[in-house]
Amino acid sequence: MIPKKAVILAAGKGSRLMPLTAEIPKALVRVQGRPILLWEIQGLHRLGVEEILVLTGHRSERIESLLGPSFQGTTLRYLFNPFYETANNASTLGLAGEFLKGGGLIVEGDVVWGETFQRALQKGLESSSQPVTWAALPFLDGMDGSLLVSDHSLKVHSMGIRKSGSPLPEGGLWKSSGLVNLSSQGSLAFFPLLLKEDPARTPKYYDLVFQENLSALPIQILPVPGEDWMEIDSPEDLKVAEGLSL
Repeated sequence: MIPKKAVILAAGKGSRLMPLTAEIPKALVRVQGRPILLWEIQGLHRLGVEEILVLTGHRSERIESLLGPSFQGTTLRYLFNPFYETANNASTLGLAGEFLKGGGLIVEGDVVWGETFQRALQKGLESSSQPVTWAALPFLDGMDGSLLVSDHSLKVHSMGIRKSGSPLPEGGLWKSSGLVNLSSQGSLAFFPLLLKEDPARTPKYYDLVFQENLSALPIQILPVPGEDWMEIDSPEDLKVAEGLSL
């Protein structure tokens, strides 16, 4: 089922992208002439999302002044996290509990994708009925970041944050695409766990909250291609993204 609501995590400073992010948030760094955040909003609009909550922090005023209250009929709302400098994104996502109580997409504010990715995402969401559906691409040896390990049925049995060069576990290995879909059931189970974290100081990524509660929150992988997707963390990532067919 295609969700009608989405949350975008756009509070980050993007320190590895300095000096590009000295005066703008990471989510406004331009890829192929367009801010990352606008790529995401356009993709969500094409998907059929009707309402987007943008969670802001660093230079939040730049985001609101650029985007305004709507995009081609999609309503845009904003919430500012005052703790974005002292806590990780579990704190930021905690602001979205009321907005996502009926379910919806969680989107990290530093990913861009093209038509091939979009078609796979749409097809997978249309057929999904799981409480938590995690869009992910095959995890290759040179990758780092959020790693999900599944069984043959694509149910996740372990996950974590992998540093480049560390050993890979056995099983189906998946790299988070930065898009997670919660059903209403999944949302009602997840946000109370998230809100147990101290919003001012939690060091956790929201991925870790899922990892610590896999038995209560079963996760199903939604496979997506990686050839027209990119997570923008560094100047090297940005250079790769400039060459993608988006």
